[in-house]
Amino acid sequence: MLKNMHRLLLPLLAITFVLPTALHAEEQGFTLEQAVMQALTANPELSMATSDITVLQAKRGQIRAREGVTVDVVGSSTFLSAQPVMRVDPMTMHLPAALGGATMQVPIPDMPLANHNVTLAELTVKYPLYTGGRISSALEQVECGTQTLNEIREAKREEIALATTRAYLSTVLAQRVAVVADEAYEIAKLHEGQTQKLLDNGQVAKYDLIRAQTEVANLKRRQLDAHNQVELARAYLQAILGTSEQARATLTTPLDGQHKYALTMMETSDSAQNSSHALLALDARDKLYVAAEDSARADTHPAVGALATRELYINDQPFTTPKYTLGLMFTIPLFDGGMSKGKIAEQEALRQRNRQEVRRVKDGLELEARKYYLDYQNAEQALSNADQAVTLAQESLRLATRRFAEGQGTSLEMMDANLALLLAKTNREQALYQHELAYYGLKKVTGGIISEFTATEVGR
Repeated sequence: MLKNMHRLLLPLLAITFVLPTALHAEEQGFTLEQAVMQALTANPELSMATSDITVLQAKRGQIRAREGVTVDVVGSSTFLSAQPVMRVDPMTMHLPAALGGATMQVPIPDMPLANHNVTLAELTVKYPLYTGGRISSALEQVECGTQTLNEIREAKREEIALATTRAYLSTVLAQRVAVVADEAYEIAKLHEGQTQKLLDNGQVAKYDLIRAQTEVANLKRRQLDAHNQVELARAYLQAILGTSEQARATLTTPLDGQHKYALTMMETSDSAQNSSHALLALDARDKLYVAAEDSARADTHPAVGALATRELYINDQPFTTPKYTLGLMFTIPLFDGGMSKGKIAEQEALRQRNRQEVRRVKDGLELEARKYYLDYQNAEQALSNADQAVTLAQESLRLATRRFAEGQGTSLEMMDANLALLLAKTNREQALYQHELAYYGLKKVTGGIISEFTATEVGR
């Protein structure tokens, strides 16, 4: 009987060892690194963030243009219904007595001042000499705004990398749990077949067969649930990646629990505070508000510019000639109704709110670092316990199978041992998942998750 039992277990051994090895040997699979890089490339939020930075940088050129020379030509064309003329009264001339002493009126013809069509143009050249800090503060706002958006984008990249990692690892976990469920179901089916043979030989009661058939039905439901979880996990991974082709590929990065994290809790917390892109973004935003305050104050300062003009004529005013004008142009703000003061007060209030946000983010980083660190430590211990539990459960199933085959054990012992092994393997897969997720969570909170995958891709 034991010899027959060994023959029945050969298919199970093939499923347990050969199938995972074949899947792992898949050369054209989809790795975790590839998934993360795909998500970082295709994510629309990152594309929008990059566009926002491009738009803001374009303002730098607009502000720089205000520092240079501006040249304008202003022209006009006017039709005069009545031509302007200069009229002079007739000149009275008195002839000398030798000529008769007569008085004569000498008329003076009208002199036109302009044609009916008057066309003129003026060339104006302006150059700012002193702007009171308006341009420098505006440029500072652009620089600080760009830095803020860059840091926000990097923080978003880290969030997407961790979200993709979680979705990928969840899919791998679901697949591993499904394999464990398949194994448990196959063992139950083998037990059912063996029980049927023993019943036919009159060695066990029909009750044992009913219990075996019940267990097969229960494990079939577990198997279906496990495979449904695989489909749900793949659907979520597909949503993260934005494509179905890669999400349906063979996922080749295993849950092996081999990643090691060397920093202490205090070092993790310090690294999280020092490398946080969210904090760097808030720091840049504070500088942005300071630059905005300076800009509001600059509006109250005088401004000086050089001005040069040249009047151009096109033979419409014959008694004028082109004129050149050189000079300085002053702008001295005297009273703006309190607008500048209001702008300064607004930026000060925004800075105060930003400081409160900094405290909130720091507290959040502290909690996040502690959570992932404790999760990692717990997962390390859980892995050791889970491996031991699987070893004991496998031995228990082996002994229960042997006792039942020899007629010394019961069907209930066999099914309990099978369920215990199913639970132990599932717990080990969960521990592996928690270990990997905690590791990548620590990498994210300490600012190294992107370089983790970038270095792998470069090495590849």
